[in-house]
Amino acid sequence: MIKPYGNLLLIKENKVEDKTTSSGIVLMASLNESSLRTGKIVDLGDGEYNYKGDLIPINGLDINDVVYYNQNSGIDIEDEGGEKYLLLNIKSVLAKQTNSYSVLDFGYWGTSENPV
Repeated sequence: MIKPYGNLLLIKENKVEDKTTSSGIVLMASLNESSLRTGKIVDLGDGEYNYKGDLIPINGLDINDVVYYNQNSGIDIEDEGGEKYLLLNIKSVLAKQTNSYSVLDFGYWGTSENPV
């Protein structure tokens, strides 16, 4: 297994596949205008040391988080078993996918039977 060092993340990329329209036209994934890619964090480094020697850990990201990054970011790497990964600097992460819930999903506004 590969262990990232410092501010690096080990990412398993989500592959973008070609799509076929109902009329049979193939839309190639490589021609997509968006250069954003997504991947799942497999492992992450311990963080970076500041000038005082204090460790500043990677905050806000954890294993199994799905992150968005630019297409040309990171370094492709392969482990002993032939599994392909991407080593990505934390500064290259543009966004993290979250599960957002509305307050309405949990009934915080109450109902006629159970007003708040």
